[in-house]
Amino acid sequence: MKKSFLKDLKMISYKKLRAAIKDVSTQQSSTEILAFVGYEIDRNYKFKLRDENTPSVSRATNGNIKDFGSGWSGDIVSVLHEYKDIPLGEATVYVAKLLNIDINNVRYQKWVACQILQKSVTLGHP
Repeated sequence: MKKSFLKDLKMISYKKLRAAIKDVSTQQSSTEILAFVGYEIDRNYKFKLRDENTPSVSRATNGNIKDFGSGWSGDIVSVLHEYKDIPLGEATVYVAKLLNIDINNVRYQKWVACQILQKSVTLGHP
């Protein structure tokens, strides 16, 4: 299993993959991923990144994450990389797979084609 995961890391444009993650990431999807990796999310979409009494981290509707206690901000990939000590490339691929992003599509096709395909799926077109 580990070998096939590492095989996926070859020849990926991480910049394009992160952009695809940003395009499809929502508050709900980032909440589900954070809960999956072990964070406790309250009903106001707040949680703790550090050892603190009250949750000071919240997520915007576009999936961005902000820690008001430390001033840190980022996305779901940044949280996994910086707070769960997962290498950035692996965290990027991991989140992309959880969001059902076709890594091969991002790897080999032109970025414009990927955006058009993604928008047509979002709008409900085949």
